[in-house]
Amino acid sequence: DPPTGSQWFCKTIADKPGEADTLHGMEPYQRAVGYKNKWWPVGYQFKIGFIGGTTTQKTLVKTTCVEWSKSANLTFTFPAVGPYDIRVSFDQSDGAWSYVGIDNKSIPQNEATLNLGWWDKDVIWHEFGHAIGLLHEHQNPETPIKWNEANVIRDLSGSPNYWSEQVIRYNV
Repeated sequence: DPPTGSQWFCKTIADKPGEADTLHGMEPYQRAVGYKNKWWPVGYQFKIGFIGGTTTQKTLVKTTCVEWSKSANLTFTFPAVGPYDIRVSFDQSDGAWSYVGIDNKSIPQNEATLNLGWWDKDVIWHEFGHAIGLLHEHQNPETPIKWNEANVIRDLSGSPNYWSEQVIRYNV
């Protein structure tokens, strides 16, 4: 069950003038949401490691994830050896995903905590949002979104997700 009341956090996380959410009638970026008990400490310095990946992929991750430092009180480092807080893999057969917040701590050091099966700046920024503790904006308990459940289930049951209805209901 989702948390209630003070367990949630909903706030504007960035100020990007001119990018209002006209689809939902909301001001820019006012849909950030997360479980407070999944957040890293304020000012945390993340140690990021890689499992595989090309130099180009790693460079794109390094230059993109640091954008979060402009909106959140945290920093990223890329030490040559672990232990690492977040371990990034690039398995194209496994989609794009990340553990949420401090759940990363419970994953063995030899396993990925974030995968970029397809990669561009938006995907990297999105998945690192989860890694620092944010959920999807549509998981906000204050969300104005009215879902067409049949369409959502149909769309997420197919490529590239192939999710079961139970997984879809949990995530959406």
